[in-house]
Amino acid sequence: MNKVVIDIRKNVPLKKMKELERISSDAFHNRGGTVENSSNIPYRFLYSGDENMFCCLQLGVLELEDKTDFLSYVEAWKWIDDEDPQENTDILAAIQPPIM
Repeated sequence: MNKVVIDIRKNVPLKKMKELERISSDAFHNRGGTVENSSNIPYRFLYSGDENMFCCLQLGVLELEDKTDFLSYVEAWKWIDDEDPQENTDILAAIQPPIM
């Protein structure tokens, strides 16, 4: 099972949260399939799927990486691979440029 966990900053207003939820939902509804947000934790989006949904999850991540209006509200963003923990990735750290 692969999971994408996105934690949003806790100070984001509810109206903005609804917009961020729509943006993330749209990203994970793509040509690879559809994965729904299954989180019941406020300020967290959780998208998960088996190997059949790997491409959908990857495409969703790639789409969100380009959305600076989304990224500015993200506190943490992880890729979790239950079957191969060595593949676990801190996506946010990987896409942000290093601080010089």
